[in-house]
Amino acid sequence: MSDDESEQPILNIGTYTGPRNELGERHGRGRCVFPNKDVYVGDYENGLRNGSGTYRWAYLGVKYKGEYKNGARNGYGTMNYTNGTVYEGNWVDSKREGNGKITYPNLDYYSGEFHNGLPHGKGEYYYKSCDVKVKGQFEYGRIVFGEMILRDGSKYEGEFRLNQPFGKGAWIVNGWKQDGSYIEINPPPKEVDDEDIDEEAEEREEAEEEQIEDPEKSIEEEADEEAGEEKKEDMATDRNLQNLLPPKRKRKTIKMVLPKMEPLRTLKLKWVPRGLPVPINA
Repeated sequence: MSDDESEQPILNIGTYTGPRNELGERHGRGRCVFPNKDVYVGDYENGLRNGSGTYRWAYLGVKYKGEYKNGARNGYGTMNYTNGTVYEGNWVDSKREGNGKITYPNLDYYSGEFHNGLPHGKGEYYYKSCDVKVKGQFEYGRIVFGEMILRDGSKYEGEFRLNQPFGKGAWIVNGWKQDGSYIEINPPPKEVDDEDIDEEAEEREEAEEEQIEDPEKSIEEEADEEAGEEKKEDMATDRNLQNLLPPKRKRKTIKMVLPKMEPLRTLKLKWVPRGLPVPINA
């Protein structure tokens, strides 16, 4: 879930129509239109969204309908995204968590466990275009172990990488089982991380700066420095005035930390059988 999909968290903001408690807080079934044109219709309890409700994002065109607790999406709910994707399932602290199902515009779907908004745990993914189902253990949106069932009933059981069969496994076709492994043909060279490239560039720049001697300052440069000092004084005055103003409210966002993952790409693979095929009932 992107930061744009976060709901307006500030209390008593927007135009509210509905009951209030003795403290003036929103309490009961009400409707609120926020300054950004988002709309919430549903239950409030002591100023927070609690119960069932519907939230519509005006800018994104996204709609959530389901349960709330302590102002966040908690419980069962359905999210309709702009591109036609639909998620139905459990939510915890406004993230997809637990059991759920997400259906995409091309009619592919994933059904199973979620964690931090991604398929994680036991589940199955169905590819509508080729009528193939993959089910097993998922980690951060990718299957790592399980089985792939083809249209004709034959299936692969074993390890996966980048959502493709890779490593040790077995094919089961017409009652026969063939063990083997998928290996990558001519794997690409190891990619250098962008962080490493940036660090090397900074080190080169620092080394070049140390080698360059400062030339004598010209009269124009001195004038520029004086103007710069005056500008700094003006900026200091502005900062002092800003310090007199009340601090701005900042929205706290918790970043989802994921392990460093290999970028998705199509693997060029080769199936290497091990031994002879054996009948399953043998």
